[in-house]
Amino acid sequence: MSGFSFTGIRRNLLLTWIGLLSERRKRILAWRLLVATGVELVVVERDGFRWNLPPDLIAQSVFVDGGFQSEELQAVTQWMRSAGVLTNSRDIVIDVGANIGTTCLPMVRSAGCRALAIEPVAGNFECLRANVVQNGLDGQVYMARKAVAGERGRLTMRLTPGNSGGSFVVGTATGARDAGAQFEEVEADTLEAILAECGLAQEEVAFVWADVQGCETEVIASGSALWKRGVPLWAEVEPTSLGRQGGLDTFVNVAAAHFDRFIEADELKREGAAAVPQPISRLGRLVDSITPEQVSTDVLLLPPGVASPSGSAR
Repeated sequence: MSGFSFTGIRRNLLLTWIGLLSERRKRILAWRLLVATGVELVVVERDGFRWNLPPDLIAQSVFVDGGFQSEELQAVTQWMRSAGVLTNSRDIVIDVGANIGTTCLPMVRSAGCRALAIEPVAGNFECLRANVVQNGLDGQVYMARKAVAGERGRLTMRLTPGNSGGSFVVGTATGARDAGAQFEEVEADTLEAILAECGLAQEEVAFVWADVQGCETEVIASGSALWKRGVPLWAEVEPTSLGRQGGLDTFVNVAAAHFDRFIEADELKREGAAAVPQPISRLGRLVDSITPEQVSTDVLLLPPGVASPSGSAR
């Protein structure tokens, strides 16, 4: 039959089906197709930002939904404003484990602050630098290609293909040096030393955000001078990663030595500035309650003397 084409029919049916999808589902489909072709980098504009995205889970969230942990970022930013944490003289947010900038860039824009982005992995750092520059934020975001540790030196990180945010310090973890795994040697230093090396003063720091795959204990221990100045810390609590990097009890004890209250992420997202802090003595109970299905949660750790908008701990 002249002019008849099964290929044309299939193409039209496919286009019709795609046209029926929601915008979000179209983005999911587009992302999966891009990753399936083996692309190494995707450049896309989302919510006023131009992003360089590697083909991984965090980048997928940006490509599909416009950001990563957007709810948490909004809740933390609102809390900082309500608590008076950010001021003209204290306007630096430190982003430890900054990855490609999905935390510090939106926070700088929404809060009008500055940021110090600390990221050790080379590929992540290059994307971070490109994202900072192409969004015109190189005058507000300082960058350091370092890992945060208890002392100056070098560390070995195990990379996680397909999940740029999952790379972790090897240490003595069982199986961490499995044959076929990818590793990278990185420079490391204390949080306070990295801050000084970037020419920034401790009294300028308003807030610290840390997502470092179990090395949160090292962040807390190496930033003691900041907590004494009343700087709050937002930290990921992931039992598997914390266990790999020294143990859950160590994390709980070190946190209790520097902070006296905390607000769990779900509470902060739900209640905002009205969220009531819990005493730090309950942090161990929270850690024990995290199920394998839940994987992790985040907490806002408050040092003594920092007033929460909602008042005292319950």
